[in-house]
Amino acid sequence: MSVKLLVTTVLLLLPYVHTFSVEKRVSKLLSWSKSENEAPTILGWCEERRLQDATELQVTVSCGDSEPLEVSIPIPTDENTLARTLWPSSLAAAILLRLPASEQLVKDRHILELGCGLGLAGIVTSSSAKSCCLTDHDEEIIQLLKNQNIPNIDVSYLEWRDEDRPNDIPPSDLVIGADIAYYFYLLRPLIDTTKAMLRPDNSAFMVVGQANRESQWDLYHNVRDGCYNQLTDEREAPWNGETRMLLYQLQMFKWQVDDDIALENQELDGTIPIAVMIHTSPGLENFAFTTFDHIATKNDKEGIMMSF
Repeated sequence: MSVKLLVTTVLLLLPYVHTFSVEKRVSKLLSWSKSENEAPTILGWCEERRLQDATELQVTVSCGDSEPLEVSIPIPTDENTLARTLWPSSLAAAILLRLPASEQLVKDRHILELGCGLGLAGIVTSSSAKSCCLTDHDEEIIQLLKNQNIPNIDVSYLEWRDEDRPNDIPPSDLVIGADIAYYFYLLRPLIDTTKAMLRPDNSAFMVVGQANRESQWDLYHNVRDGCYNQLTDEREAPWNGETRMLLYQLQMFKWQVDDDIALENQELDGTIPIAVMIHTSPGLENFAFTTFDHIATKNDKEGIMMSF
């Protein structure tokens, strides 16, 4: 091959090489800092990897000495759907559910993820759960997840406001959700759906959200303190068991292409306050993800600037 022909061939191939470059983003879950002088502890991290114009997202979830978990999940074609993105709370939930202590909630138990989106949190539980059902009302993501045929995963369409819920979902030992309590009007159907599907004993309800969202705190108070039910015009009692709000921080680094950039040299995109509303029924009291869990106080909430 002549030099001229070789150069021409390389130039023609350059656009295709660019198309297949890999983008990646790292996010680290940290303990909550009670003061500026307190250094946080890294609890775990996620790395997302995607080819430009790819139809799948590769995610690695790692916590401490545990074996890193590799997950491949489909990306919807609809660019306007909420299910197209791994939201910060999904990454935080995946890390928490991968921690060794989470086996108490997950191992050999029936798991239900509500509003699963790309389904990362539920998929993380599937390797040790008895069963895991991912649910959403986005029909495209439901079909994409079904096509994946992920071991030990069932996928079902579920609209919380429907009274006729699928009868093929078994009673759940753990109901999880990430970024599903972001508007107040979602709380009533979320509470009703969870009550209908969660076992009354030895079970848990876990919703991970951003701590700067008022509705995440509203959900916490509705479960812990009881709430008014506008559908029945009655006051509901607090849920039986223990309800806590746990606080963490999620450091998210910017998407980057250069694999040679070490993590300590990557550019930080931002740090997001993460709140985990966890209710444990009788039989699972005093559950803790780590020794660094911070139980939120009134002062913590007042010190967080709410976005909406």
